Amino acid sequence: MKKTITTICALVALSLSAQADFTLEYACSAENTAPALSLENDGELIADSVTMALSKTGSGADGVNTDYLAFGNRAQTAYTVNTNIGNGGTWTMDFTFSLSQDVTLDSLVFTVVTTDSGGNAQPNDRTPKLTYTLTTADGSVVSTGSLSQQIVSNVSNYGTFTFDVAELLNADDYKLSLTAERVGTGGFFLGLQTASFVTSSVAPAPVPEPATATLSLLALAGLAARRRRK
Repeated sequence: MKKTITTICALVALSLSAQADFTLEYACSAENTAPALSLENDGELIADSVTMALSKTGSGADGVNTDYLAFGNRAQTAYTVNTNIGNGGTWTMDFTFSLSQDVTLDSLVFTVVTTDSGGNAQPNDRTPKLTYTLTTADGSVVSTGSLSQQIVSNVSNYGTFTFDVAELLNADDYKLSLTAERVGTGGFFLGLQTASFVTSSVAPAPVPEPATATLSLLALAGLAARRRRK
């Protein structure tokens, strides 16, 4: 069973049902921070207390002292961090969560948007680089990867970064760190619109039917008796 946990700014919809895919979605607002959440599937807890913390380096837009660009027709569709990635700034978002059951993390999918300092569509092609690191509570690295991609200007200015992970995650506490930086030159700001965790349930080990188990025991007993006669 596939499950997708999609993270976008503030919670607006959660559709869950037993034995079905589910998507957790947020409505974006540049002034919001990610709320704490509990994710359930028909009463079964999947991940508890999903939170996000932001850190950044570099210079922001002139006259703007907030962490996010709270204006412009592109910036307000995502978490658009107020640091100029193209001029050497970086940002890191740390997502922390607890899994109450074992799952396989199939992939991580992030969508981003490029803007100018006014929060509007970036008029030039830009190439951001995203790096993720998934660690356990004790700091052990589970998975990491980097990907660069050119985002074409004036074609919505959105880009999708997909990382194949295929890692078994045991029930534990985790932190996913996502860092954005530049490739090449030319100023731009970068917003995170979605962060999706695509997972599969881990199938339990099959339990043999009682009749099958009995036959297996009888066969083993017979084999042992035959060896003794020899």
